[in-house]
Amino acid sequence: MKKQLHARNRQKGFGATAALFMIALIVGIGSALVYANRDTSGNSAAETAKAFAGVLHKQGADMRLGYNLYAANGGSVDTMTFDSTAGTGLFEPSKKYALQQKAPGAVMAGGADGVWTWNKNLSLPAVGTAAGDGVAMVAGITEAACISVNQTAYGSTYSTAASIPASGLAASALATGGSVVTPGVGNWAAGCYKTTDSKFFYFVALNEA
Repeated sequence: MKKQLHARNRQKGFGATAALFMIALIVGIGSALVYANRDTSGNSAAETAKAFAGVLHKQGADMRLGYNLYAANGGSVDTMTFDSTAGTGLFEPSKKYALQQKAPGAVMAGGADGVWTWNKNLSLPAVGTAAGDGVAMVAGITEAACISVNQTAYGSTYSTAASIPASGLAASALATGGSVVTPGVGNWAAGCYKTTDSKFFYFVALNEA
């Protein structure tokens, strides 16, 4: 029964990864059109954010695919490390599950470095049933990038700053074990939330167990 459950979770994970890849592809095509049609005054902040939203979705899809490969090879979220450590690292060079990446500087606010982090105990609303969803994230993206990420994935309902879901967490709590995003929005395995101290973070559930 346990093996069947893991198999179903992997199938669901691969399906979500495929959806993220499709989103990234669509945004990439849209971005090309934006750049092709920009005027001499340059892109607005919103256009720039839209152009790079696809990069975040693509990087998130890469992380999720890497985790699925890690799990298919017998790895567990309980022992996985978000580094290149031999035997446990998601980015172990010899295994090639996934590559360490950084978000593009254009989507980062206030000089944030765009590094991806991971909290295996962070729980997302209505995503999986376990205590933690193994969430990879980029904290400190711009508000415009956050809006673009959500609008791209979930439609025009999320096209304004007021529509960005609240996480119920301060930015400092994102890396701590056992944190729960609430109220947020149910069933979002990837997207962008706002912290209680007005920061924005892109997230993707790797485990979704």
